[in-house]
Amino acid sequence: MALNIEHEFVVNAPASVVWDVICDLDKYPEWNPFVVHCISSKRPGDPIVMRVRMLPFFALTQTEFVKEYEEGKTFSYSMKPLPRGLMSSYRCHQVTPIDDNRCTYRSRFTISGPLSVIAKGLLAGSLRRGFSGMSESIKARAEKLAA
Repeated sequence: MALNIEHEFVVNAPASVVWDVICDLDKYPEWNPFVVHCISSKRPGDPIVMRVRMLPFFALTQTEFVKEYEEGKTFSYSMKPLPRGLMSSYRCHQVTPIDDNRCTYRSRFTISGPLSVIAKGLLAGSLRRGFSGMSESIKARAEKLAA
């Protein structure tokens, strides 16, 4: 049984501002409560190395690989799948303009495969809190920058 975490917000900021918040990886430590450090070329196939705060006092280094980067629209990445489909992950940020001053931000995260039950049992609470905090912080930071 897969673990799916999704968030969708209307953001009172231009899509370009939200996109800049998501993609300015160097500034993550300033506002992101979940991914406290991140580095990547953002080119499909290249790594994205993150320090992910799983607990208030503990950050884990996670290396995943960029799947898709469509400027201003979609940025996705995933872990290297375990053999025989035992476990895989997928993370996606999407930005869709509504008008010149508002957009929709959608965040999706999935862990799937037979071993995902273990990840779900051990990490679901931390992952839900983390992705919620990150998504809400993207919205808040973009709206602050747009004000």
